[in-house]
Amino acid sequence: MYATPGRRQALARTFGCARVVYNDALAARKQVRKDGLPYPKSTDLQKQLVTAARRPLSGHGLPRSVPIP
Repeated sequence: MYATPGRRQALARTFGCARVVYNDALAARKQVRKDGLPYPKSTDLQKQLVTAARRPLSGHGLPRSVPIP
């Protein structure tokens, strides 16, 4: 079974958003480790990064309608 063009676009957008948040989380954790600070909880980090990514000035501008997996 193959995805329709609309579904392919939606999947690409969703995975692109997930990749942006993952890359930001990885960078944040690397910075915390470099600074010698306590390791952040995944839920706290996720809330912070998803909220920041949805702001238009963040450079990512994730749409509010994209579900976060």
